[in-house]
Amino acid sequence: MPSVEVLRAHYSSATATNEVGEELYTGFERLNAAIEARMGDAHHGVGHSYFMKPQIDARALQGIWDRQIRPLLGDYFYSNREVLDDFRIHTFWRIE
Repeated sequence: MPSVEVLRAHYSSATATNEVGEELYTGFERLNAAIEARMGDAHHGVGHSYFMKPQIDARALQGIWDRQIRPLLGDYFYSNREVLDDFRIHTFWRIE
């Protein structure tokens, strides 16, 4: 199951750097809450491992969204494509 605690622990280590700050964690939680609300269950969340990199900044987060999260959401909402309009990176993360 997606875990913000695991994500926090990863970036608390000396080997990983979080340049997004607290916004990384709150966005992660907002994203999974929105998926759960739309899907009606917690089994389709986005796992913390997508975000566990040696270094994460706004550019890396955008790349994760474009190459991994957005396609995954496309699979989740395959039969209801208009839902994807509600799932944009800036809905969950306030990044420049």
